[in-house]
Amino acid sequence: MTLRALGLLLLLAGAFVAAWGFRGECALPTVTSASDIRPKRSAQKTSVEQLPALKEFNPHWDKPLRRPLFDPPPVVVPPPKKEPPPPLNVRLVGTIIEPGKTIAMLTNARNSLEFKQVGDTLGAGKALATITSIENSRVVVQYAGETVVLTMQDGGRR
Repeated sequence: MTLRALGLLLLLAGAFVAAWGFRGECALPTVTSASDIRPKRSAQKTSVEQLPALKEFNPHWDKPLRRPLFDPPPVVVPPPKKEPPPPLNVRLVGTIIEPGKTIAMLTNARNSLEFKQVGDTLGAGKALATITSIENSRVVVQYAGETVVLTMQDGGRR
């Protein structure tokens, strides 16, 4: 398209817009007076009887205005420190692994030998531990909510 053809196209488009504007179909509404601009009031006038009584405003008047506009940050209370459980005074001496039956040989704080199976408890008083599994040279114990692994001191050598 040449520059001359583009100019002719713009001239025709301008003429069309001008002719359409003179037709009057898209004319803006005319304002005749200031009363046309103001919002219409309702036919009912507000009377003094419809307003709230002054006593209803008393709670608002009594509010203290000289106070912080926001709440102070909440006080953070640290959680109570959980005391560590007493040490488990048990030592693994050996394990006996047979089909259908496993036994752990343990010495306690008094140095006496005990034979325990899976599900048995170790310790005394509040320091109780439960044996969850017995493997070769290793015993897994549930103690104070944690899993503890007991191993033989000499590495399981005989």
